[in-house]
Amino acid sequence: MPRAGGVYSAPPGTAGTPNTTIESAKYNALVADLVDDANAARPMTAGGSGATTAVGGSDNFNAAGTGMASAATVNLANATGVAVTITGTVTITGFGTVGAGAVRVLTFAGILTLTYNATSLILPGAANITTAAGDIMTLRSLGSGNWACVGYQRAAVPPYSSTATETLKNKSLEDNTTFIVDETDATKKVKFQVSGVTTATTRTVMVPDADGSMLLSSKQLLVAAFRNLKAIVTSNTQATVTADALTVEDTSGNSVRLTAINITADISASGANGLDTGAEASNTFYHLWVIWNGTTTAALLSASATAPTMPATYTHKTRVGAVRNDGSSNLWRTLQYGRRVQLQIGTNPTTVPVMASGNSGSPTTPTWTAVAVGSFVPATAVSVRGTFMMAQSDSTRGLLAPNNSYGSYGSANAAPVGNGNNGITGSFIIVNEQFDFILESTNIYYASSNGSTNVLLNGWEDNI
Repeated sequence: MPRAGGVYSAPPGTAGTPNTTIESAKYNALVADLVDDANAARPMTAGGSGATTAVGGSDNFNAAGTGMASAATVNLANATGVAVTITGTVTITGFGTVGAGAVRVLTFAGILTLTYNATSLILPGAANITTAAGDIMTLRSLGSGNWACVGYQRAAVPPYSSTATETLKNKSLEDNTTFIVDETDATKKVKFQVSGVTTATTRTVMVPDADGSMLLSSKQLLVAAFRNLKAIVTSNTQATVTADALTVEDTSGNSVRLTAINITADISASGANGLDTGAEASNTFYHLWVIWNGTTTAALLSASATAPTMPATYTHKTRVGAVRNDGSSNLWRTLQYGRRVQLQIGTNPTTVPVMASGNSGSPTTPTWTAVAVGSFVPATAVSVRGTFMMAQSDSTRGLLAPNNSYGSYGSANAAPVGNGNNGITGSFIIVNEQFDFILESTNIYYASSNGSTNVLLNGWEDNI
């Protein structure tokens, strides 16, 4: 059968001569040739599939063509096949003019940018696409040089599977349209709402390394601030904090409950487990903090009771007490359980600190002397505890009160702490009275007519 490049040519010598009898051999040869051609696979250039089966025809119509280099416009009209490999990394903005309805399947050999255009290059999500090696895109021509991407398969993203584990990466889910649905009951749904988050702010939810249920509330829930809290000064520079549990917060009020706390702060060190900033001053109260950075729990000493300078990466904190040093910058030995603090006399200080002493004011009028407590208890203290000590002699008295509105010794409005000798001649009686005053101001009030009277500090209760 004389075909060349899909073009049919009659056998030689078959053309007739006018007014001449047609020879049967030539006629029969031509007819046989036409029959053979009609029954043979018609070449694609002659409008056929070039195959004798449907599968073969489909394969021929969808044959891979020669690779094409990336360019601003990759003219797919010049493609030698429906499936084309695009090489290079040049940004592509168009694919040339091909009749409407034509389909091309492109495989990208490398990384390049496909530039979205609402008319000429319509891409999913109305956004540019950055390709990766092995990505496959299906394009359909809209005619007049316009194309639409009707399919895009990432080489690095496996197809969906109901059983295999998949990784969701670099995706954003809209809160108004995203649900988690019970696999056995589609009516059971969970919807996460983030519309209340401040613009341009990222909120991080910390998930503990434990199974459990999520507790939901319209308020910030705060579990017990501490359990079995103990703080003890163990040396001139160190204080140790232990607790079964403590709650720490960040500046947004998000709380985390820490357990099994056992940490030591050294005021001679800096940063975590030391002093937050600056150099240690003498005769100063330093507040004791527990801090946390998402992984590590540490202690911190700070002159601030509200805003310590946090070490880098530490976000959560809680104040657990206060300690004081002396004129030589050595810490007072104190022992704290919960909120209650007691001085441990012996090492430092060696004797009980004296808050006030001697003759002062008048216990009979009375005329009160204000005793400032700021050098003896921290500013966060809610009460002061101590001993009112007086060696009574003939007709001497002493009074102690939380404010200066109380009456004289023996009156109906008598001060809560007082003692005296109402005229027992030649007597000398030593009386020690314990007091525990809630602080109504930065002072307590004292009056005494006996030079041996002392107001001694034993401890305080901190407002934590």
